[in-house]
Amino acid sequence: MSHFAKTLQELQEQHLYRELRAIDGPQGTTITHSGKNFVNFSSNDYLGLANHPKMVAAAVSAAQHLGTGSGASRLITGSFKLHEELEAASAAFKGTEAALLFNSGCTANLSALPALTREHDVIFSDELNHASLIDGCRLSPARKVIFPHANIEQLDDLIKKESANRKQGSEFWIATDGVFSMDGDLAPLVQLSALATRYQAYLYVDDAHGTGVYGDSGKGLIDSLGLDKTNPHLIQLMTFSKALGSFGAAICASREIINVLINKARGFIYSTALPPAVVGANLKALELVPQMTMERQQLWNNVSLLKSGIQTPSQSPILPVIFGNETLALASSRHLFKQGLWAQAIRPPTVPAGTSRLRLTVTSAHSAHQIGQLQAGLAGLELKTGS
Repeated sequence: MSHFAKTLQELQEQHLYRELRAIDGPQGTTITHSGKNFVNFSSNDYLGLANHPKMVAAAVSAAQHLGTGSGASRLITGSFKLHEELEAASAAFKGTEAALLFNSGCTANLSALPALTREHDVIFSDELNHASLIDGCRLSPARKVIFPHANIEQLDDLIKKESANRKQGSEFWIATDGVFSMDGDLAPLVQLSALATRYQAYLYVDDAHGTGVYGDSGKGLIDSLGLDKTNPHLIQLMTFSKALGSFGAAICASREIINVLINKARGFIYSTALPPAVVGANLKALELVPQMTMERQQLWNNVSLLKSGIQTPSQSPILPVIFGNETLALASSRHLFKQGLWAQAIRPPTVPAGTSRLRLTVTSAHSAHQIGQLQAGLAGLELKTGS
C-alpha cells in the first residue's frame, strides 16, 4: 500500500475524508445535485448577486470587448485599464488611498504579510484566523505570536511583553479576520484599532465575510464601526466572491503599501491577471451593493428568523451548529441531505478538534418557508450549539 493510500485510509477511519459533490445548475437558494433539488444553506452568496442579470450582463460585455483571458501577469501585458478601474472603485468603496487586485482572498492573504513584514517584525495573529491568513503569517519572515481568540486583555499583555525587547525600526502587526468564517462572530475591531494605535502597530483585517453585509452601504465592518479608513496603518482585505457574488479580491490600503505589494507580493507578481469577465462583474457588484439596502435588511431579517430556532452567539449570516465529534456532524449533515437540505459538515483541520459542526449560512434570497424547512430538519437532531 502506498503512503498516499494509507493517508486516505486514515482520513476515512478518522471521519475526515472529503469528496466533491457537483451541482448541475447555477448557485442559488436551491441547487441541483444528481437530478435532485436541495435548499442551499451552505453558500456565501449573502445578497444573491451570483445570478443577478446585471452581473451576468457586465461579465458578458467585458468578455465581448476584451476576450476571455488576460494573457499574462499584470506586470507583463495583463494589466488592462479595466483592472485599474476596479482598483480605483475598490479603494473608493473601502475609503482608502489605493487598492490592488489579487486572484482570490486566499492568494492575497498568502502574499501580503510575507511581502510587507521583515525579520525583526512581530505579527500577533488571532488563533481562529482563516487558514490562508495563518499560512500568510507562517510564510512571513517576522516572528509570530498567537493570541487567544478575540481576547484583548491577553493580546495587550503579549504586546507589552514584546515591546520590552522591541528592536529599533521593527514593526508590530495585528492580523485578524473581521467576521470569523466558521463561528460567525466578529473581531473586536474597535479595541484592536485602539491597541494598534497605542503600540504603533499595523492592523490587517480580512473583511471577506463583512464586505457587502455590514454598514449602511455594505462597505464592511471597518466602515460600520466608524473607524478611520484613511489610517496609513490599516490594511483591509475585501473579496468579491461572497456577498459581491463573483470572484477575486483586493487589498485596500495606503498608496505606499500598495506599491510595496506590486513589487514584492508573489501571488500578484507571478499570477496571470483576473480575466475581463470577472473584472466586469466585480465592477458591477461595487455599483449595485451600496444600493441594496432592502436586500441587506432582508438578510438580517432572515438571520433573526433562523436564529430563533438556534442558540448561537453568531453576529453574522454564518450560524454554526456544533456537535463536537466528526461522526455526529456527518450524520446530521446526511440526515438533512435526505430531506433536501444542503448543509455541509465542517471538520478538522478547518475547525479545532472537538468542534465539528454544521456551518449554516442564510442569504437575503431565502424565503421564510425555506428557513422553516431547515428548522424542521434541525428539530429532529440533538443540538449542542455555540462557538
